[in-house]
Amino acid sequence: MVCDSIHGEELIDINGQVATDIFLAAQQKFVMILTQTLQQAEINGEIQLQNLELDAGQAASTTKDYRLILRKLIEMFEKAVVPK
Repeated sequence: MVCDSIHGEELIDINGQVATDIFLAAQQKFVMILTQTLQQAEINGEIQLQNLELDAGQAASTTKDYRLILRKLIEMFEKAVVPK
């Protein structure tokens, strides 16, 4: 949502310049939470990341661009969801 807002690019650029340490910590936390979520989904049999030859950490760290992460995650979930 931020990226698509009128001043999104500007806010992201300023965020990277002013609060790099906070931004990096938030990014690491995001990847950690996403990794844990993917691991739990795999344990629960909701997804199968081995179909993609990835583990949860690799899947969560696909890229640092969140819009690209979202696109990749959607593609991964489409391929990894186990039909019941």
